[in-house]
Amino acid sequence: MDSLQNVFMPHGYCFSWYPEILILHAGSDIITSIAYFAVAGAIVYFTYGKRNALPKNTINLLIGTFLVFAACGAVHLSSAVVVWFPEYWISGWLKLFNALVSSYVFVFMLILLIPIALEAPTPAQLESANQMLRNEIEERQKIENQLRHSMSALDVAHQKLMESLQYAKMIQTALLPNLKQIKTYLPNSFLIWLPRDIVGGDMVFSEQFEDGVLIAVMDCTGHGVPGAFMTMIATTHLRRIVVDENCHEPSEILKRLNGLMKNALQQEKKSQDIANDNGLDAGICFLDKKQEKLLFAGARIALLHLRNNEVQTIKGDKQSLGYRHSNADFNFKTHSVNIEKGATYYLTTDGMIDELGGEKWLPFGLSRLANVLLENTEKSFDDQAQILLERFYNYKNNRDRQDDITVIGFSV
Repeated sequence: MDSLQNVFMPHGYCFSWYPEILILHAGSDIITSIAYFAVAGAIVYFTYGKRNALPKNTINLLIGTFLVFAACGAVHLSSAVVVWFPEYWISGWLKLFNALVSSYVFVFMLILLIPIALEAPTPAQLESANQMLRNEIEERQKIENQLRHSMSALDVAHQKLMESLQYAKMIQTALLPNLKQIKTYLPNSFLIWLPRDIVGGDMVFSEQFEDGVLIAVMDCTGHGVPGAFMTMIATTHLRRIVVDENCHEPSEILKRLNGLMKNALQQEKKSQDIANDNGLDAGICFLDKKQEKLLFAGARIALLHLRNNEVQTIKGDKQSLGYRHSNADFNFKTHSVNIEKGATYYLTTDGMIDELGGEKWLPFGLSRLANVLLENTEKSFDDQAQILLERFYNYKNNRDRQDDITVIGFSV
């Protein structure tokens, strides 16, 4: 036993003989422990700062690495301490703890990460991937620049188109009768003209003559610009018939307008395989002041006659104007109504009555329109127009409007 003690002498005795060795070993252990603790502290600082950005597996690995570095630091610190204080049990337990922690981290963490690490791309592969990404970014930037250029060109084209449409609206509005002028010979009246787009296919015509007043409502094919072109053609021919030819009889006006529209659109010359078949519906009233009668003729447009809290619907003929299938020789019927005090008259295109809405997605309908007017027949015409529009928009709700809307009401 004594011989073993002489051979395996505790290093403290050796350190007491050689102070240089003591400084070397103890100093190295202290510096190493400080380094380990510093690394452990850095891991804690990094993990806490990035705790919300790091995945759970990475956090677990960092915790394990922290324990290894902390345990290694404690082991080296204890190695320095036992040189002066023989706390070998504490040092031994710290070494055992370090061995267990290191083994656990190696077996349950590092081994699991080895396949992942082996599959990690090489620097060359990463550089190649980065170059592909840079190329893709450059390509996308080129596409974005092209798109911005295209969008800028579209914005310019859209602005020019809107300016043209606004100018077209000004022209079409100029063709409408002036409401203030209408009020001079029909003081009790209202006019609702609402194109679905900036311009539309509905048109109103009104003119005063020595023998009476003529009022016409037209609903041409199409909406927007095509419809607006049709209204200009129809209005030009209607003015020719009514003003230049001095024709005031509604049925005769419709017959002449039918022939002129068919001729203007060259419907008789077009082959049957051409799908472009345009025309219009119309309703015309002539207020004969001498005879105190209202003469009405309609081409698929009706006249609402309200008197004594009753509604009379005077339907027009089931014949449109100007279409290829429209009969140029068709004779429209003129309806004669006695002008009575308190009676009111209304003409409307199909835009309002065909609009879908309500809970069951059904048309607004001519009967609903007539009931709204009948309920408010004692109110002024301006109030009637406002109430009618409120009821219509409530029924339609927030859905997009489907058609142009034109309603004119008056009393004599």
